[in-house]
Amino acid sequence: LAANYLNEITWVGGDITQGPSNRGDGVPDETCSTTCTTAQLINAVTIELHLLARSQETTPGYTDTKNYTLGTAAVTLSADDRKYKRHAYSTTVRLNNVSGRREAP
Repeated sequence: LAANYLNEITWVGGDITQGPSNRGDGVPDETCSTTCTTAQLINAVTIELHLLARSQETTPGYTDTKNYTLGTAAVTLSADDRKYKRHAYSTTVRLNNVSGRREAP
């Protein structure tokens, strides 16, 4: 059940602020596996970011034999692309402007 953030916070233990009882359990209620809709993105609090960086110049005698998976996407390199050195980066970014306003004090 999704939390209604328009309602006043109901505290566990009455006046003792042990935590809110009407702000959800911290587990995502919904995820999107491919393309998210605008309605889904309005509630996003984190983003998984994947980047595959490539050198600008080819490296003589170098052949990239690695397979790259960025999130759920597999990257297939052509024979000409295998001459470049690459590095894969992944991180999770917290969207403070959305998640910050929904945190209980």
